[in-house]
Amino acid sequence: MLESKGRVVGCIFTIFTAVPVDPQVEIRCSTSSWYVEPEFRGQGFRLARQAAKFNDVIYFNPTPGAGTRPVLDHLGFAPYCRGHFLAVAAASPTRAHARIWDYADYNSGGSKLSAADAALLADHSNYGCISLVCETGDIALPFVFLRRRQYVSYAQLIYCRQPSDIIKYAGSIGRHLLKRGIPLLAIDCNGPIKGLIGHFMDNKPKFFKGQRAPRLGDLAYSELAFFGDYVSGSRAE
Repeated sequence: MLESKGRVVGCIFTIFTAVPVDPQVEIRCSTSSWYVEPEFRGQGFRLARQAAKFNDVIYFNPTPGAGTRPVLDHLGFAPYCRGHFLAVAAASPTRAHARIWDYADYNSGGSKLSAADAALLADHSNYGCISLVCETGDIALPFVFLRRRQYVSYAQLIYCRQPSDIIKYAGSIGRHLLKRGIPLLAIDCNGPIKGLIGHFMDNKPKFFKGQRAPRLGDLAYSELAFFGDYVSGSRAE
């Protein structure tokens, strides 16, 4: 926070999370939603710099406003994602047999889901996200989506283990979500995704600062996961 004479005049919201990355744990911080009262705007850069001061933390901003991007540049943030691909996933061909479960209906007893994946799905289900389990053969893969609306309902990918997973099982997942009235998937990427039907939208960049960029397809425990469209408008119910 930024304080003047005992009064809060500015604040910035940060979410720190310990993320397991074999063979260690890295600290990641989602930064967003900052505000400084007009007469103190000159101190806004100091506030933002203080919030991103740790050298061993990976910072990322998944929803930067146009007015904050010059500040991100000065702080050493760089773009790592240009936009997203809006896919008609249900029309994708079946590349591998899979059964899709809502996590709430999935029998965790004796399941193929790891304890870490189960915890992530349970957490994000509690945040109001759509947590799914894709069971195929001897493995179970976690997927998390945020239901959003802009003219039509769509599901934004919040988490998958690796980008190739969502491409491989897009058809099965898309048909499962279509039953819930969600015809489209939004997948973070840097260009058109081969093998999916849809359109690349180069209009929602994401930025990071740190030793490496966050992996595409991983917005777990970010402001979007916690608050959905409340960060930029109304959330679809």
